[in-house]
Amino acid sequence: MGNISFFAFLLLSIFLLHSCFYNGVDAGLRRKALETPSAAPSAAPSAAPSAAPSAAPSAGGISPRILKFYPIIQEFKNRVANDPKGILKTWDPNDKNVRNYKGFFCDLYPADKQQTVAGVDFNGFEFAGPIPKSIGQAKNLREALLNDNQLTGCLPCEIGLLANATVFNVSANSLTGPIPKSFQCLADLEKLSLAKNQLYGSVPDTMCKISKLVLLDLSDNNFSEIGPECKKLIAQKVVDPKGNCINGLPNQRSKAECDAFLSKPKSCPAQNTIPCS
Repeated sequence: MGNISFFAFLLLSIFLLHSCFYNGVDAGLRRKALETPSAAPSAAPSAAPSAAPSAAPSAGGISPRILKFYPIIQEFKNRVANDPKGILKTWDPNDKNVRNYKGFFCDLYPADKQQTVAGVDFNGFEFAGPIPKSIGQAKNLREALLNDNQLTGCLPCEIGLLANATVFNVSANSLTGPIPKSFQCLADLEKLSLAKNQLYGSVPDTMCKISKLVLLDLSDNNFSEIGPECKKLIAQKVVDPKGNCINGLPNQRSKAECDAFLSKPKSCPAQNTIPCS
């Protein structure tokens, strides 16, 4: 699949997550994505009178909030050049109920208790291309589960604008470059997986000062330096640094492997912008 296909899908996911109330993707998805247990989602609050009147349900009992996404999804579907897993077959143009589409998840919108699209999960769909800088526009993004695809290019520093993100998983792709220093601005981040990519350079020590962090998976990359704050989290089993090129740590790549990688030309510049400073 070409870059345009993935770019279209990623922009769709950002649009949905930015436009809707995001109540968290199912805890099972978090376990699948990061292989780390998460707390079960809290029960929906009991119905209470709302000051604002609820919109009337549409024909067929489908929420108007869901119906408004139907034409957007179908438009993007028509732009997909390759669908190796047949995901798009579930996006039936004769079925306007997006709840039946694979990769989309719905929940109640609190203001009017209508069903709405609450999240997307494209893990393992084999989408290809870079992560666009426009991801930073999704200020309300809570979870980005982009692992097990064919993503390439550098990590954009705009990821650091996702101040509400709690889970960010891009493991098992082909991303490269250093970690942007803007990642230290992810104040609500709990789980970050960068494993199994081609990332390199120093791990920003300020990132390991994020108070809510319970998992930072750096494994199977080519990082060469790690600071004292991150070393503290290694001892606490929060940070996983195995399979890198960090002197003095166990379970690293061989010197020959590291030298071979470091000798190759690098195209990603250092990204020192810190939007929260």
